[in-house]
Amino acid sequence: MLGVALGGFFAGVILPDPGPVQLSAAAVDTMAGWGVSHSEGLYPPEVYDLGLRNLVVLAIGGILVGFGTRYASGCTSGHAITGLATLQLKSLTAAIGIFGGGMLSSHFITPFIV
Repeated sequence: MLGVALGGFFAGVILPDPGPVQLSAAAVDTMAGWGVSHSEGLYPPEVYDLGLRNLVVLAIGGILVGFGTRYASGCTSGHAITGLATLQLKSLTAAIGIFGGGMLSSHFITPFIV
């Protein structure tokens, strides 16, 4: 825990990067197509707007994560780190499903919720 605090202190206070976040032109174009602006800050304000739409998406996402955790008999970290380290086939199947689902949702669902 001390290492996390020290790492955050060094990254934020001693070694900060004062320059703006650099994104590729393709990333800026993709986000503009989704209606997300590229600001000079660390995150676009549209993503962290706590309007009704985002709250509904967060609630549905939380329910799905809870259901998936119970259905898969564990969370992402438990399966991907501990389960794979002990060579459990069930964890390999779960990790493939978790990361595959994340990749699919990032391409097909994210454009509709942002």
